[in-house]
Amino acid sequence: MRNVKALPHKKNYYNSILRNAFVAFVILLLSLLMGMIGYKYLFGLTWVDSLLNASMI
Repeated sequence: MRNVKALPHKKNYYNSILRNAFVAFVILLLSLLMGMIGYKYLFGLTWVDSLLNASMI
């Protein structure tokens, strides 16, 4: 018989999913913020236009 590991408890599984979703959200938010700052200061756009352009990339 082969060695099979037990599945993690549901609470641990959901905590892992939540933690990974939070990390992904932070990475997306930082990327969007960096793009907005680049458009704002390199091209002189308004914050709204910077947000729109950065979010389309």
